[in-house]
Amino acid sequence: SPAQIISEPTGICFSDLVAWGGTFERLFEFIQKWVLEYKQDFPAVVGKLSFLGITQRTKNSPNTWRWQQNASWVKEHPKLTVKNVSIPVELWDYLGNRQAKVAKTNYPERWGGHEIVSPPREDGNLKALKQAYQIYSLGIEQKREFAEKLASTQEFKDAWLRSLVNELKRSA
Repeated sequence: SPAQIISEPTGICFSDLVAWGGTFERLFEFIQKWVLEYKQDFPAVVGKLSFLGITQRTKNSPNTWRWQQNASWVKEHPKLTVKNVSIPVELWDYLGNRQAKVAKTNYPERWGGHEIVSPPREDGNLKALKQAYQIYSLGIEQKREFAEKLASTQEFKDAWLRSLVNELKRSA
């Protein structure tokens, strides 16, 4: 809810594969209407939101087209945090178009619909869920190993590193 967004200490970051930014725009408009409907503090909500676009890597130059630079809703709200991470085109295409999905595409017309509430159980979705779990488990294992390696260094005597290692172990 808008009140929950405001009370979130670290804010909320939405991330998505972005071609043109239309989904983020519709999401932002939805949140804006929601905030007005609940008579909440819209600037406070905006200050808690960030958007991370996963984009296709292109030539980096001052003339490169960037979706957020052309989005009026971003320009109208300069306190919004909007960043991009560019990845190779082949990876972007795989993630967005060819990778098996754990859920149905949640495009704006489905938001709030009953069909999106229940996860699909088709073979492709179950394979994707298994793969996601394997990747997650591997990440947890690697995080633990990284924490152990850090703990074995001479610098482990420093409080900041001990704190980092403890945080890594807690989150793993």
